[in-house]
Amino acid sequence: MVERETNRSLHVGGLILAAGLSTRMGQSKPLTKFLNKNLIDQTIKTMYDAGIGNIKVVTGYEQERVESYLQTNYSADCIYTIWNPNYENGSILTSIKTGLPELKDFDYVFIQLVDLPCILPETYLKLWETMLASGKKAVIPTVDERRGHPVLIDMSLLPEILSYENAAGGGGLRGFWKQLGDEFLEVPVTDRGCIMDTDTKDQLREAERYLNQYRKADSISHKIDEE
Repeated sequence: MVERETNRSLHVGGLILAAGLSTRMGQSKPLTKFLNKNLIDQTIKTMYDAGIGNIKVVTGYEQERVESYLQTNYSADCIYTIWNPNYENGSILTSIKTGLPELKDFDYVFIQLVDLPCILPETYLKLWETMLASGKKAVIPTVDERRGHPVLIDMSLLPEILSYENAAGGGGLRGFWKQLGDEFLEVPVTDRGCIMDTDTKDQLREAERYLNQYRKADSISHKIDEE
């Protein structure tokens, strides 16, 4: 698990939002094939690779299929599902409010959408290091000044998030981040996976090509370093 060495371990959890209706994709996004597995598998793998071992998944659309898949393929000690009964309203804020209380014992939580499979573990680590160094309450990556995912929050914000009602911009916490003022920090990164949505099948194929190319280049780089 991602930690820093102090007299008290700082525990970090992960929240994956996988409740959406998947209207543009036309099928359950978490169970949509991606490379040799599914989108949900890739998102979980990235969190694991970043050292996050306790992950909650908020389900909604096709809840039974998604939860059955996760229960079959993952240990309940590491992956726990929570159903969002209000998933049909289309706001991720309802999923965040449903899932975050299940992580109340953690000091920090990464919030991640299930349909951004190309984010690199290194980005999680950079956000974590920035959070500790800056002392901010929330940090978010940006690519070419465009905000992406994941978001890392200090769980001292939980009461404020649960009481927040203004889904500004029609989709969640934009207004809340603005409300935080100087306690919110944008972190420029070069990881284009942070903004690479997979809302359609064409975008999905593009994301597969991108990640394959990255892995190939990374493998070559490591081989050169070893020579």
